[in-house]
Amino acid sequence: MKDYLGHEICKGDVVLYSEKGCHGYRGSFTEGVVINVGKVVQVLDNYTKERYQSVLESHEKWGRWGIADGKYADNVIDLTALGMREGVKLE
Repeated sequence: MKDYLGHEICKGDVVLYSEKGCHGYRGSFTEGVVINVGKVVQVLDNYTKERYQSVLESHEKWGRWGIADGKYADNVIDLTALGMREGVKLE
């Protein structure tokens, strides 16, 4: 799966994406860590190991990613691929 600029998206990459409900001139952006790549890219903002474990437990129990944002790949920019942010090693 490739981001807006054509870079391959991998788990643990730091990406820039628009927040839910933000459009046009007043749009705001957030950085997050990619925790899963599937039909959409699952992104977790404010990454901590504890927060990630909580999301994993929710996914295992309920089959959904809970508080992670689902984004289409062409709506994110992979900052790790650009060399602007170091990726996160997910356990």
